[in-house]
Amino acid sequence: MRNFNDASAVVRFTKALVIIVLLMVSFGCKNETSEAKMELAETGVDKSETVIWHIKAIHPEGSLLDVKALDKDGKLHDVKAFQYSDQR
Repeated sequence: MRNFNDASAVVRFTKALVIIVLLMVSFGCKNETSEAKMELAETGVDKSETVIWHIKAIHPEGSLLDVKALDKDGKLHDVKAFQYSDQR
Protein backbone atom coordinates (compact mmCIF):
# COMPACT_ATOMS: atom_id res chain seq x y z
CA MET A 1 0.00 0.00 0.00
CA ARG A 2 1.07 3.52 -0.63
CA ASN A 3 1.96 5.73 2.21
CA PHE A 4 0.33 9.13 2.73
CA ASN A 5 3.79 10.76 2.58
CA ASP A 6 4.37 9.35 -0.92
CA ALA A 7 1.16 10.96 -2.22
CA SER A 8 1.97 14.32 -0.65
CA ALA A 9 5.45 14.22 -2.19
CA VAL A 10 3.90 13.70 -5.62
CA VAL A 11 1.54 16.63 -5.06
CA ARG A 12 4.41 18.89 -3.96
CA PHE A 13 6.47 17.85 -6.97
CA THR A 14 3.55 18.52 -9.33
CA LYS A 15 2.93 21.96 -7.82
CA ALA A 16 6.61 22.86 -8.12
CA LEU A 17 6.67 21.67 -11.74
CA VAL A 18 3.60 23.76 -12.62
CA ILE A 19 5.14 26.85 -11.02
CA ILE A 20 8.41 26.36 -12.92
CA VAL A 21 6.58 25.93 -16.24
CA LEU A 22 4.49 29.05 -15.61
CA LEU A 23 7.61 31.07 -14.80
CA MET A 24 9.37 29.82 -17.93
CA VAL A 25 6.39 30.71 -20.11
CA SER A 26 5.88 34.15 -18.58
CA PHE A 27 9.54 35.19 -18.74
CA GLY A 28 10.33 33.34 -21.96
CA CYS A 29 7.75 35.18 -24.06
CA LYS A 30 8.96 38.62 -24.93
CA ASN A 31 7.52 41.15 -27.31
CA GLU A 32 9.66 41.99 -30.29
CA THR A 33 10.59 45.64 -30.50
CA SER A 34 10.73 47.69 -33.65
CA GLU A 35 14.55 47.79 -33.35
CA ALA A 36 14.72 44.05 -33.83
CA LYS A 37 12.50 44.33 -36.89
CA MET A 38 14.76 47.04 -38.30
CA GLU A 39 17.84 44.87 -37.75
CA LEU A 40 16.11 42.04 -39.55
CA ALA A 41 15.31 44.34 -42.49
CA GLU A 42 18.93 45.51 -42.68
CA THR A 43 20.37 42.01 -43.06
CA GLY A 44 20.22 42.32 -46.83
CA VAL A 45 17.94 39.34 -47.45
CA ASP A 46 15.92 39.75 -50.61
CA LYS A 47 12.22 40.09 -49.78
CA SER A 48 11.25 37.72 -52.57
CA GLU A 49 13.65 35.02 -51.38
CA THR A 50 12.04 31.73 -50.41
CA VAL A 51 13.90 29.23 -48.24
CA ILE A 52 13.16 25.56 -48.86
CA TRP A 53 13.58 23.25 -45.88
CA HIS A 54 14.13 19.53 -46.45
CA ILE A 55 12.24 17.81 -43.64
CA LYS A 56 14.12 15.07 -41.76
CA ALA A 57 13.35 13.00 -38.65
CA ILE A 58 15.79 11.85 -36.01
CA HIS A 59 15.74 8.21 -34.92
CA PRO A 60 16.11 7.60 -31.16
CA GLU A 61 19.55 6.14 -31.87
CA GLY A 62 20.60 9.43 -33.48
CA SER A 63 20.46 8.61 -37.18
CA LEU A 64 18.62 10.87 -39.66
CA LEU A 65 15.56 9.51 -41.44
CA ASP A 66 14.09 10.91 -44.65
CA VAL A 67 10.43 11.92 -44.38
CA LYS A 68 8.46 10.88 -47.44
CA ALA A 69 4.87 11.39 -48.60
CA LEU A 70 2.83 8.86 -50.53
CA ASP A 71 0.43 9.97 -53.25
CA LYS A 72 -2.67 8.01 -54.23
CA ASP A 73 -0.69 6.12 -56.90
CA GLY A 74 1.82 4.91 -54.31
CA LYS A 75 4.72 7.10 -55.46
CA LEU A 76 7.12 8.52 -52.86
CA HIS A 77 7.79 12.26 -52.69
CA ASP A 78 10.18 14.29 -50.54
CA VAL A 79 8.52 16.45 -47.89
CA LYS A 80 9.63 20.09 -47.95
CA ALA A 81 8.58 23.24 -46.15
CA PHE A 82 8.65 26.69 -47.70
CA GLN A 83 9.67 29.70 -45.62
CA TYR A 84 9.09 33.10 -47.10
CA SER A 85 11.24 36.06 -46.14
CA ASP A 86 8.59 37.68 -43.95
CA GLN A 87 8.00 34.52 -41.91
CA ARG A 88 9.92 33.58 -38.78
